[in-house]
Amino acid sequence: MNMQNKMLIRCSCLQLLKLDKHVYENTIHKIGNAPFARELRHKYTIKDIFVRYWYKFLEMYAHIDIRDSIINNVNRMIACKDFSYGYVFYECPNCDHYHISGLSCHSRFCASCGKIYRERCANEIAKKCLNVPHRQFVFSIAEELRIYFRLYRDLYHELFKAVDDVFVYLIQGKSKIAKNDDRELGYISFLHTFGRDLKFNPHIHVLMAERIIDNDLKFKKYDYFNFESLRKAFMNQLLKRIYHYLKENTSKYELVKFSRLRNYLYKKLKDGFYTYGPKLKNNTKVSIKNITRYIARYAGHPAMSESRIINVNYDNHTITYYYDPHEDDGLEKNQKQGRQYVTESVFKFIKKLIILFPRQLFWRWLVCKNIFLQKSVI
Repeated sequence: MNMQNKMLIRCSCLQLLKLDKHVYENTIHKIGNAPFARELRHKYTIKDIFVRYWYKFLEMYAHIDIRDSIINNVNRMIACKDFSYGYVFYECPNCDHYHISGLSCHSRFCASCGKIYRERCANEIAKKCLNVPHRQFVFSIAEELRIYFRLYRDLYHELFKAVDDVFVYLIQGKSKIAKNDDRELGYISFLHTFGRDLKFNPHIHVLMAERIIDNDLKFKKYDYFNFESLRKAFMNQLLKRIYHYLKENTSKYELVKFSRLRNYLYKKLKDGFYTYGPKLKNNTKVSIKNITRYIARYAGHPAMSESRIINVNYDNHTITYYYDPHEDDGLEKNQKQGRQYVTESVFKFIKKLIILFPRQLFWRWLVCKNIFLQKSVI
C-alpha cells in the first residue's frame, strides 16, 4: 500500500470518528480484514484459498465425481458477503451516513457463517443437560474400517446405533429385572469425522448424565462403567451392524472381504475398540453447560482452524500449517512428540477439507421416557 492510500484511509477514519465511535470501529474492522491487510499480517483464510484455487482444483480433478452438496457449499462460501451477489444498504435518516453489508451464505462450510450455526447448536444442546454429574465418552473405530465410512456414509447412522446398543447392553445386560424396568441412560451423542492432522477418522463423543431412569420414572445414580465390557461390546455391535448393512447394500464379494477383515480385527484387537470415559473433575451446573458447549463446538468446528495456517506460498502453490498430536495429551513435556508442521500442495489440502464435508456438527440426544432432559433431578 503506497503512502497516498494510507493517508486517504487515515483521513477517512478520522472523519468517521467524528461522526460516531461505532462507525469508526466498524470501518477499522473491515479494513483490517480486507485481503491485502491479511496478507500484510501473514494471516490467511480458508475462503481466500478457495477463491484462488477452487476452480483450478475442479479442472484438475474433473475425473472425480465430487458431490453436488460439496460444490454448492463451497460456491456459497466463495460468494459470501460478495457485493456482486447482493447486499443490504443501511442509511441514517438524520444524516448522510450509510453502511453496506454483504449477504451471508449461511453455509456450515464457511468459517464465518458456520461459527454462528455452531454457537446456536451448542446453546440448544446445553439446555438439555440434567442438573446431575455427567461423564464424557469417546468411541473410536479401528483404522481398517475408515474406508467403509468413506464409501458408505449411511454407516454413520449405524455408528450411532452401535453406541446406543452398547449402553442398552450395559444397563440391562442379562438382568431380567433391568429389562422389565426398561432402564435407560440419558445422553447426547456427537459425530466427529477427522483428527487434528486432517486424517479421516470417524468417532463418537458422548455426554452422559450419571443417572438411569425406569418405567416408574424414578432416577437412580449410576456412575460405574466397566470399560472392558464397553470396548468389547462396542466392537461386537459395530462389526455386526456393518456386516448387515453391507449384506443388504453391496455385493457378495464385498461382504466376503469384510468378513475376513472382521475375523482379523477380532484376533488383533482382543480388548475391543478404543473407548475412553474419565470422570469430569468439576460437575457443577455451570461446568456441565460449559463442557457441553465445548463438546458441541469441538464436534462442529472447522477441520482446519485458520489460526493454524502459517503460510500460503502462492508461487509454489503450497500451504504450511501445524497441529498438536492427540497422543501428547496428558503426557509430560519430555514424553511429547511436540508440535508437528506440515507443508503440502494447496490442492491436496483442499481435497482433505472437502472429503470431511459434511462433517460439521451432527448430533442427537436420547430423551429418557419422554422426560425433558433439562428437568432438574437429584
